[in-house]
Amino acid sequence: MLTAQDAALDRERQFINDASHELRTPLTLLATELELALRRPRTTAELEQTVRNAAADTADLIALADGLLAVGAQPVQDHTARTVDLTALLTDLVNRYRTRTGTDPHRLRCQTEPGLTVPGDASRLGRVVTNLIDNAGRYAGPPTTVAAGQVDALVRITVHDTGPGIDPAFLPHAAERFRRADTARTSPGAGLGLSIAEAIVRAHHGELRVCSAGVHHRVDTRFDVPCDHPAEGTTVTVLLPASPQ
Repeated sequence: MLTAQDAALDRERQFINDASHELRTPLTLLATELELALRRPRTTAELEQTVRNAAADTADLIALADGLLAVGAQPVQDHTARTVDLTALLTDLVNRYRTRTGTDPHRLRCQTEPGLTVPGDASRLGRVVTNLIDNAGRYAGPPTTVAAGQVDALVRITVHDTGPGIDPAFLPHAAERFRRADTARTSPGAGLGLSIAEAIVRAHHGELRVCSAGVHHRVDTRFDVPCDHPAEGTTVTVLLPASPQ
């Protein structure tokens, strides 16, 4: 039987293998673009296109590196954590997302209770919700609803879409690093969106749940709070300790 240390080492080896594989693709594309550019004389237009392609490949590498750093996020220290106005954060984030993407308010809705606060890092918590909205838009389509409210000593955030849902067999793996459902294989990204969200939530001593088409999956069981969302579509729930009153 594997000890806890052996299991941790196996997970780290798998992570290194997965990360190496994901890094290899954009690096190979970048090297190929540059090698082709050197094989024969190029017009100015061709060289400009090569530089644009190389810049795009580099951006993919930076995004992947940022994702890997986020997955390894350190836990938030309660005694040094700032109080985050979650109501204001979510409202502003959704408004900016609508502006940036040209999304109609009926296609991206925001329903938050007033006065919600949690201890933590506003930037990292914002990234959680942005990743969840991105996932909903990429794989399900509108409308997407971002909601938040207080439940006892917790703040509950949900991002809900009305898409076809996630294959129940894949649901337990949805938040794993570099894992994507077969229907998402052709979509851009390295399969880090939910794993980044889960890592940041865990670092804030919270819990992330993924529920789809009536099937529930709890990534980490921390709180005895029932799910509260429509049965259809997919809902990602984030539970965070509320700031002390």
